[in-house]
Amino acid sequence: MKRKKFEDELAKEQILIDGKAKDLKDMVQRKHRKEHELKLKEEEIDSHKPFTSFLESIVNDNSAAGGESFGSIEEIIFRYKALKETNKDLVNEKSEISVKNEELTVEDKIKQNKLDKKLFEEQRKLQQVQAENEAINHQVSILEGDFELEIQKKNQNSRDIGQILNSINNIS
Repeated sequence: MKRKKFEDELAKEQILIDGKAKDLKDMVQRKHRKEHELKLKEEEIDSHKPFTSFLESIVNDNSAAGGESFGSIEEIIFRYKALKETNKDLVNEKSEISVKNEELTVEDKIKQNKLDKKLFEEQRKLQQVQAENEAINHQVSILEGDFELEIQKKNQNSRDIGQILNSINNIS
């Protein structure tokens, strides 16, 4: 019984040791990961050093920034972010204007097509009216010709009657 109790305690201690070993392994892995992340951050910082030097030179030399003076790198970064945000807004506005322009272009094409159809229809009606007018003018000219012919006939008849009356008057 003592032995069993001793073995149970050993088993519990072994479980604790195994748990601690696993925790230690996890900590070592986390340490390696953190060291790797730290190395990447250091490399990133090193890659930004030329930019930092450049920005510091702009802060120190007023003529380097096109006449503008900046008190610190943070001011330059703030200005950059403000300009970037403004540029983003302008790009969005340009996109909205382009979309609106496209919509207006489509509307204009639709209106132009409607006006073209209406113009075509009105021209067709005008051609019909002109054709009717020509037909009426033709009938008028025919009637005028007939009227002139009738007048000529009446004039001829009047002359004939006048000659007959003269002849009768001369006979008597």
